[in-house]
Amino acid sequence: MTSADYRQALERARRDLANAIQQRDIWNLRIVQAQNAVRSMSAMLSNVEAAEEQEREMQKLVGIAQAIEALVNGAPQPLTAAQVREGLIFYGYDIDRYQNPVSMIHQTLQRSAAQGRIRQLPDGTFTKNLFYQALLNT
Repeated sequence: MTSADYRQALERARRDLANAIQQRDIWNLRIVQAQNAVRSMSAMLSNVEAAEEQEREMQKLVGIAQAIEALVNGAPQPLTAAQVREGLIFYGYDIDRYQNPVSMIHQTLQRSAAQGRIRQLPDGTFTKNLFYQALLNT
């Protein structure tokens, strides 16, 4: 193989990685929506305790950090913590189970940014990290 062949293979691999990451984020948000549909239908059941336990188990499938990162990574522009909260509500994520949902969202954003999973801009908004951004631009 020539260096040009390796370059082409590398570019294909980068595109595949970017596509896979985008698909993962889409599926994480779809899971949150499906969880919301199941939660709504479960509320109609006569056995409320069983429905609540089922809901708690489903919320564990996609934790708040994954849902927040999927929202930030899927957004066309940087998001504020309030916009992230609105996005979670839009997708049906049960943020009311937290004692202080706004604080939990803000702490999760800060922690994800500190871990390099997302990036905090000087104006306090959050966006994709540079690696993710570079993958999407290839």
